[in-house]
Amino acid sequence: MSPQDWFGTAWSTLGWSVMSAIVVYLVAVAVLRIAERRTFAGLTPFDYVAAVVVGSIVARVATTPTPRIGEGAAAIVVIVALHRALGRLRRSSDRTRWLLSRPPLVLVEDGAILPGALGEADLTTAELASVMRTQGVRAVADVDLAVIEPDGSISVLTSSDRPIEPMLREGLRRPDR
Repeated sequence: MSPQDWFGTAWSTLGWSVMSAIVVYLVAVAVLRIAERRTFAGLTPFDYVAAVVVGSIVARVATTPTPRIGEGAAAIVVIVALHRALGRLRRSSDRTRWLLSRPPLVLVEDGAILPGALGEADLTTAELASVMRTQGVRAVADVDLAVIEPDGSISVLTSSDRPIEPMLREGLRRPDR
């Protein structure tokens, strides 16, 4: 039985696909390893786009004759470099930060769910309650601050003897009323 019967293609084509997959995967790993640690940690929509594009390039190079390995590797380097450059610009420019990621949105403050917060965050009360339970919250009244972060995670700060430091409140957005 020939490889054509088993795989629908010749051994040489299969070998090329395997080699392309290995090489482009290793290039992607090397480029992402060189990139800063936060490139894909705590993914924001900005990060997801880069991850999807890199994944798409890896898949396409591994499974089709074009683009070739070098073209795929160059595209990965460009995407990761662009992601890093925009990340640096985002840190230095409020306008770029606003364009690339949403500011954190306050959901609960001083023990009360803010009017309009759940709708603006596209959350249900049940979803917010689930997050609070997983963080050990026993009552909404115990929550000093709950915020949906730019990556979609929800941070919950409960009452304690110490007040929340002003730095932790910087850049928070309240819901539109």
